[in-house]
Amino acid sequence: MLINIKLLLIIWISLTTNFFCLGQKSIVSREELAARYVISNATIFNGRDSILIPNQDVFVNKGRIEKITETNTRSYEGYDLINGTNKYLMPGLIDAHIHIHSNGSTPWSKKRVKNKRITQSLLFCGITTVFDLGGNAKQSEKLRRKAKKERIFSPDLYFSHYPITISDSHPLPASRDIIPFPLSKLLNRIIPIVENKEMAKIEVGKYVKRNVDFVKIICDEMPLGSPVMSYEILKSIIEETHSLNYKAVVHVGSSENAINAIKAGADVLAHGIYRGKLSEEDAKFIAESKIPIIYTLFVFELSAQLTEGIYNPTQFDSLLLDQKILKGITTNQALQIKNYPVIHAITSNLVNERENWRSNLDLLRKYGAKIIVGTDSGTPGLGHGTAIYHEIDELLKYGLTNYEVLRAATYLSSSTYMDKPSFGFLNEGFEADMLLLNNNPLQEINAVKYPSLIFTNGLIFKRN
Repeated sequence: MLINIKLLLIIWISLTTNFFCLGQKSIVSREELAARYVISNATIFNGRDSILIPNQDVFVNKGRIEKITETNTRSYEGYDLINGTNKYLMPGLIDAHIHIHSNGSTPWSKKRVKNKRITQSLLFCGITTVFDLGGNAKQSEKLRRKAKKERIFSPDLYFSHYPITISDSHPLPASRDIIPFPLSKLLNRIIPIVENKEMAKIEVGKYVKRNVDFVKIICDEMPLGSPVMSYEILKSIIEETHSLNYKAVVHVGSSENAINAIKAGADVLAHGIYRGKLSEEDAKFIAESKIPIIYTLFVFELSAQLTEGIYNPTQFDSLLLDQKILKGITTNQALQIKNYPVIHAITSNLVNERENWRSNLDLLRKYGAKIIVGTDSGTPGLGHGTAIYHEIDELLKYGLTNYEVLRAATYLSSSTYMDKPSFGFLNEGFEADMLLLNNNPLQEINAVKYPSLIFTNGLIFKRN
């Protein structure tokens, strides 16, 4: 009976998020070219350097950059030609924090969205690599395998499993707020829970056997008053993670959470400091640790706006989000959030904390923090793909330059989870994950919102 109820819970979660199906109209289409092609006479932003390199030929063979040379119109024999004259070539965008098995649906406007639509929405927005930070690893592996085998339209996917937490800590309270009884009683059997240092070895061992790329851990107080993982337990989980040669990504909320995570050996911080006001001393410690911070500014702002009932969609929201989901966040339906006490408590706290966000980020930047672009897309109200445009706009609003944002969404993001990535940088031998733009993104960053071509996995796409 227990197995059957657990199966029902998994089915219920799947039905209220998304499922895989091929029978839907494509929003991107594939350009038919040979495996060998050259983008001629383009100006390159390589993702790392603040200068542009004009008049470059980029030769691609079987999905990788074979060579980059100064333009020479006599050397294209054997390659299909893409004219890059007066165009700009840069790495594809990387979303360093998504939830690919959730679709942005709110609890009051549940809507099934096909995985095909989600992966195409990501590609449509120029995202060529994603890192999933908390979903069913078995489903993620299936999706990645299907994308590679059948060459479906999808970014490269790297993933963790459901995050490791402690009893009654995030994401358990919010999940129980949404999932109906009695299925909610079984969450403890699906979400990995570590109650003491001795359990760390067991749970991390089971975790990595799911073929994950990294380990996700929760150290946050969501909602206020809920338990927070102790430093001792956190350290034991991270030490065990490192002993098995995996990186540890720690979800944090306050400066205390972040400092504990850094001292415990975290490799990545998921979320910036959204709760409490940073002191100079704490900001200096966090920033100078050089641990990448996936800030996810816009998910804080969106959650606050949903509570206030004031969210206005962009053209990309209206285009890419299912209409039922869109109505759930942009009409008076959004006020139904008050019917979900845990979620409402979390978002109401964000409204109260909003006044500290700018000063916190300013202090971290003052001391050289490594800020990475990630969105937390898939959470209620935040659709895949379009979320990265929101995050870019929010980071600009908070003072980052075009160059800082683009570098954070390409070169810096690629090394967040990997020591020697093969993407996120336009260089010989790297994967040909690229965007061809009509305008200079370092001057007009909105150029990334309107790519003329999108390159990933050896395939070339354009928007329909």
